[in-house]
Amino acid sequence: KNHLNLLHSKGLLKLINNQGSVVKCVTINSNEHTSINLSELPAGIYTVQLQKTDGTNNIKKIMKE
Repeated sequence: KNHLNLLHSKGLLKLINNQGSVVKCVTINSNEHTSINLSELPAGIYTVQLQKTDGTNNIKKIMKE
């Protein structure tokens, strides 16, 4: 997949590679559907960290093929 799709996720999204480096940082200003383009990133496992405007953090692992 070359896109990360989010719903109701207003806040700051960080995409972190398996070396711990932030490879993409996106401010999401909409509570609607948001699609983040990942096509420029190499295949691998990434940590998605979403810091929402209400102060909560969501962390998930994704695999880009």
